[in-house]
Amino acid sequence: MSSVGWPLEQAAYWLDGLVRLAYILDDPVLKQKAQARLDPVVAFPLHLRLPAWSAEPAIQINGRAITAGPDAQGYAKVQRVWKPGDVLCLELPMAARLIEGRELSHPEGKPTNPYACVYYGPLLMALPVPHADPNTPIAGAKWNYALDVDAARQDRPIQVLRSAMPEEWRWQLDAPLRLRVPARQFDWRPTPAQPLPKEPVEEGPPATITLVPYGCTKFRVSMFPVAAHTKPLGHYALDYDTATEPALQAQLQTIDTRLRNKYGMTTEETAVGVLDLKGLRLAMIHPDRIEYAASVAKVGILLAYFQFGCTTRRR
Repeated sequence: MSSVGWPLEQAAYWLDGLVRLAYILDDPVLKQKAQARLDPVVAFPLHLRLPAWSAEPAIQINGRAITAGPDAQGYAKVQRVWKPGDVLCLELPMAARLIEGRELSHPEGKPTNPYACVYYGPLLMALPVPHADPNTPIAGAKWNYALDVDAARQDRPIQVLRSAMPEEWRWQLDAPLRLRVPARQFDWRPTPAQPLPKEPVEEGPPATITLVPYGCTKFRVSMFPVAAHTKPLGHYALDYDTATEPALQAQLQTIDTRLRNKYGMTTEETAVGVLDLKGLRLAMIHPDRIEYAASVAKVGILLAYFQFGCTTRRR
């Protein structure tokens, strides 16, 4: 590895003494771009990592978009004859994501307490707890919130706020990237043996909390309790006007792309839909195709079962 005296955000590499590959990172709006410049005319493949957190990565060569989806390991292969002055641009858009799960008991490994985390692209976001000094949080600081996952996915979506980067880096709670997330404040009293509530939280007034990147905090909460679902399945309507949920839609498109590339299928050969019965989230790919005529009816039968069948069994 060698340097050619470029600014810090640029670097150069020589492959087998023949090819100089340079990259430039340009991040004005928290997007990542990479550019490649080469000296000789030579053919070789570039394997570009397409992370799962980026729903719609884009690849351009000399300003023209190319199609190169990820393989089973998440890499896109770009094979061509490279010439001096060729520029490859990889763009990885970021978006807010809600991740739900359950803690695993130790040593049994059984699912226990529900939780939710918020990411922006690859960044884990956290609720900052102000501190009086590097070792002492401010007394009375509010941190006792449960994430309102339903509201975030329906009528109160996560808001992304940006501001200018500071001239000098420091531990700062007023970070240049912030997310405003719907929550519910409640009487949370964690203990070492029971840090999270056993069940979703039903009490407490609605609130909006501001999260910052985990690395900007000294004291923080990043693994939140979950507010109970407020929209019962019995009130859910699935029809032609039902909106898809952006995060789930992005995940479904990523999975569809990877499977098509893996099995050599075209976009004309797939049609898929997902309905998350836990969060009442919908995602669809090519819903206008005739195959959905039967699928919608089957989903309706399942909805009827969960709405009426499960209720009857409980009674």
